[in-house]
Amino acid sequence: MTTREDRRRSIEELSEATRRVLHEFLDDRGRLAVVQAPPGSGKTHVLIEAAAHVVTRLRNRVAIATPTNSQADQICIRFARDHPREPDAD
Repeated sequence: MTTREDRRRSIEELSEATRRVLHEFLDDRGRLAVVQAPPGSGKTHVLIEAAAHVVTRLRNRVAIATPTNSQADQICIRFARDHPREPDAD
């Protein structure tokens, strides 16, 4: 399981352009975002971090569309691994 520090470090390792896209998306609530870049540029990481922000901090739902079921599966697996649900505090 990754820790919050591991995720913070991995965000810092993204390219400047990728970090800028992530920050712009997180600052602009409720807008559609399309991220297009070459393989290995951090698109999936940006998508997962942005979705985690919307789900955990803004308490909203997220819809993610991918060209293939395999890509959707990978996003779901990585999201669940990197951002496990916290138990409800009753």
